[in-house]
Amino acid sequence: MKHLLLILAVFMLFITGCQTEQFEDQIGQTYDTPAGVIQPNEAQNNQIEQNQQSQEQTQEFGKITIEMQDNRFSPQTLTIKEGQTVVWKNKDMYAHTVTGFGADAFVDSGRNYEYTFETAGTYDYICKLHESLGMRGRIVVEK
Repeated sequence: MKHLLLILAVFMLFITGCQTEQFEDQIGQTYDTPAGVIQPNEAQNNQIEQNQQSQEQTQEFGKITIEMQDNRFSPQTLTIKEGQTVVWKNKDMYAHTVTGFGADAFVDSGRNYEYTFETAGTYDYICKLHESLGMRGRIVVEK
């Protein structure tokens, strides 16, 4: 009988520790998270996202990243210096294009496209597959 009570007590502790709660992220997807885990509030989520975008845009060997995700370019407008390289990273599960300024690159899911801007000016571009959804961008190249 003592063994049965001991097993039952251990089982109850295990079940209590494995409870989950539903968590809905910013785009409406729902996830199970361990009970008692504190989820960030909306302001904290926004700050986290801004920090991540800022870090990704940090120059690394003169390269700046633009993400293609959720049928948008992020950032939509980017200002760089002559000679800098922009890397478009496709984070969606489907293809996009970088079309404009003489480029017409097909960028499959998980792939990148790079272009080095040598001349000052304003360069508009689109994803020709998703332009109707507003997928447009602009690069401003300064001297």
